Amino acid sequence: MHLTEDLLRRYFENRCTPGEERFVEEALQRDDAAIPGLLEDYWAQSAKGVPLAEADRKAMFRDIRERIAVDEAPRKAVSRHWFGGVTLRIAASVTILIGALVGGYFFFRGSRPAQYYTITSQADRQQITMPDSSVIWLASYSRLTYSSNYNKEDRRVRLVGEAYFEVRRDTQRPFIVATSTLSTRVLGTHFNVKAEQAEDNIAVTLLEGKVSVAREDSVQGTLEELALLDPDQQLIYNRQTGNVTRMQVEAYDYAAWKDGVLNLKNLTFQEALRRLEKWYGVTIIVSDPAINRCMIHASFKNESLPNVLKTIGMTVGFTYAVESHQVKIVGRGCPATTR
Repeated sequence: MHLTEDLLRRYFENRCTPGEERFVEEALQRDDAAIPGLLEDYWAQSAKGVPLAEADRKAMFRDIRERIAVDEAPRKAVSRHWFGGVTLRIAASVTILIGALVGGYFFFRGSRPAQYYTITSQADRQQITMPDSSVIWLASYSRLTYSSNYNKEDRRVRLVGEAYFEVRRDTQRPFIVATSTLSTRVLGTHFNVKAEQAEDNIAVTLLEGKVSVAREDSVQGTLEELALLDPDQQLIYNRQTGNVTRMQVEAYDYAAWKDGVLNLKNLTFQEALRRLEKWYGVTIIVSDPAINRCMIHASFKNESLPNVLKTIGMTVGFTYAVESHQVKIVGRGCPATTR
């Protein structure tokens, strides 16, 4: 992998994979003579052609490199047991970004930039206490970004992945969760947002209070309200079709993950495997695709992967073998069932 202008742009726009993020951060911390030139190319586009002096370019690179570190904002890592007592603990990487590289930091004019804090969880859930005392649980392999302007005019965060929010009420400063397409706006409430990059659907689930969900057009700068949710309601928005579905649900089922509950209720076996892969950080292979037709109705709290597989295996009818971080499922499948 090589550090390119495109990779650098995707990094500052929060569009990199976790592996690409680690590569860029390691590259930025190296004393590489080529990086200031890449930063200048990026600057030329984001600052609309305003030239960047040599001294300012080097100073910007030095400042960014020094700021790539673990942020001291209070957060709590929640360990997950994997195979028999072995614990995966991968600390969240928190990157402080210079506001100019995300949208207009005129370093040489002496203006004070906003700083951008990006918290990226790996195999562990992360509990984050925000400056306004709101609490956010970040699901594994998810990313949350907010700026140093948070809690001034509003309380805006950007989410990639899944997070549960307990928002401290503030009628003067709304709390806004932005995803790739939707904007969820609240004053104070408890809710869950799931916006995985690899999935077409974005789901907003409300536990307490009220939330307004809107479709956001970042190019036109417009918002189209889709729904005002009440407790135990969920909105699902399809990014490909634009279809919106609102339904009554048991809201806690969609937020129980923050308490260590792995919810596999009413899922196909294939859907359950995707959830297990993300939950335990493994790759799962099935020998017979027919087994994917089986339905799963189960939940587990703080269980190791072998215990989960053993329980499901007795119900569905399969055996498994583990090699490193890969699991192979061997089974003949079951009759197709409906949800």
